Order: sequence, then structure tokens, then C-alpha cells
Amino acid sequence: MSSIQDMTEGNEVGLLIQFSLPMLIGNVSQQFYNLIDSIVVGKYIGANALAAVGATNSLNFLCFSMCLGLSIGISIVISQYFGAKKEEDVKRAIANSVYVIAISGIIVSILTCCLARPILQAMHTPSEILDDSTAFLRIVSGGMMAVAAYNAIAAILRALGDSKTPLIFLVLSCVINVVLDLLFVLKFGLGVAGTACATMISQGIAVLGCTVFTFMNNPYFKLKKEHLKINWPIINKCIRIGIPVALQNSMIALSLVALQRVVNSFGEVAVAAYTATSRVEQLIQQPFNSLGAAMATFAGQNMGAKKLERVRKGYHKSILLVAAFSLMALLLAQLAGMPL
Repeated sequence: MSSIQDMTEGNEVGLLIQFSLPMLIGNVSQQFYNLIDSIVVGKYIGANALAAVGATNSLNFLCFSMCLGLSIGISIVISQYFGAKKEEDVKRAIANSVYVIAISGIIVSILTCCLARPILQAMHTPSEILDDSTAFLRIVSGGMMAVAAYNAIAAILRALGDSKTPLIFLVLSCVINVVLDLLFVLKFGLGVAGTACATMISQGIAVLGCTVFTFMNNPYFKLKKEHLKINWPIINKCIRIGIPVALQNSMIALSLVALQRVVNSFGEVAVAAYTATSRVEQLIQQPFNSLGAAMATFAGQNMGAKKLERVRKGYHKSILLVAAFSLMALLLAQLAGMPL
């Protein structure tokens, strides 16, 4: 059954927590996968392999941030139509969002595959890990369409108040990813390229499963021929809202690229150490990412329903939640930094 949720009624804090929890569980599961992935790579392939994967992190995030920004733009547009009870516009927006994400995913994938080695060289990637870093980045960017597609369908479902369905398939993807990592690295000896292939295959399975399940169970995905027509006003609206978010994320990603360039200059051991601490930092950030996504859906639905006072209340209460999460994250980092 579909888990569509109307966030225009009910307690603001309760809705935000209830909606963000599945995302938090999914994001933390994904980060734990990243930690396990780093352990597998570092332990069974070597420190240089861990450094090779880590050297691509900032570039992967830069590519991912563009698709993620557009996905957020799409989710805001759809949540506004959903809040306004415009069911036909919701379906048109779902169909047209596919065109936006597909084109952006293809462009990012081609550019990254073609420019992977020159960019890594410009970032002063140590020569000892350059070949592995290039192979990893090209394989991962070659599967960017799967990443873009999953984030698009997850964003659409969250816009409709469903944060549980993406969780199910994200956790499934993480489990498959770990299994394939161990299989490709330990059994087949594929090294760094094997970990990249494992990531892309598991992501593709998650996309396929989530898409099939959603089309079977979510009434808003029962699209007709008229919904599939290109609707330029909706596309323009998705891009107009999504591009600023994508650029904001890209600015953060570019700063990380610059930082990675400095770290690379210290050699592969420093890159491996930086990679390990980055995994922990990403884990600590997840409550904020989940709450931010929850607030975007909450605000979008209530803006569509023209309940502006409710948006303001939700915003102020979300700030208090952020403060609480920040205090817990601070204590965790200070008291458990070395064990982590």
C-alpha cells in the first residue's frame, strides 16, 4: 500500500519527526555502508586503494549535488501541487520531472567520464593512486543515471509525504552493496573497480525495485498519455527552483574539491586518513539532512495549501530540533571521536 501523507494537518513537530525518521534511518544505513566499504577496501585491498576511492569523494559529491538539487526542486513543485489538491498537475509534474532528471544525469555522466583523469591530475592526485581513482570515478559517473533516477523517485515520493518506501529500497541497496563488495573484492579480486561496480549495480536494483513498486501501489503514478506531454511551465518551474539548490550544493562541493587538492599534496597516506574521518563526518551530518528534507516537503505542501502561518510555525520548531541534534552531534564527536 502507498504511504502518502498529508502534512497540511496535525502537529508540526510530530509530523517533522515522523517524516524525517525513515530518511534518517536510510541515510545512516547508507553511511554505515560507506564505513563498511572503507573497511573492506582498506583492509583487503590496501591503504592506497582506500586513498584512491577517497580521492574521488569530492568530485562524486559535486556531480551528485547537481542531480540532488534538481530533485529537490522537483519535490518542492510536486509538494505544492499536492498541498493545493491539484492531482492532475501532480501527475504532469511527475512525468516531466523524469525528462529533467534524465537529461541532467546524462550530461553529468558524459562530462565526468570524459574529464575524470584530467580533473584528478589537476587536483594533484598522487601518481600511485591515479589509475585506480580514474577507474573508480569513471565507473561511478557512468552509472550516474541510476543515482539520479533513485534520488528523483525518492524526492517525488517524499513530496507526496511518503518517506518509508525510499527507505525500504535504500536499505536493500546497502545490503546488496556490501554483499557485492565482498564478492567482487574477495572472490573475484576486482579491486577498486569492483567496489565501484558493486555500488552501481546495487543502486540500479534499488531504482528498478522502487520504480516498479511505486507504479504498482501509488495512485499518483497511474499516468495517462496526456500526463506524459512535455509541459514547459512545469519544467521551467522545476529548473527555476532546483538550480539555486544545485548551485548551493555545488559551492560546497567545490570547496571540498579545493580541500581535497590540498590533502592530495601530502600523499596517499594522508588521503586515506582524510577519507576515514570524512566517513564519520558524513554520518554525523545525517540528522540535519533528513530534517531539512522533511521541512522542504512540509513547507511545500503547506505553501500549496496557502497555510503560511503553519509554514512559519514549522520553521521555528525545526530550528529547535536542529539545535537539539547539534548538541548531540557535538557530544558524540567530542566523546567518541577516537573510537569512531
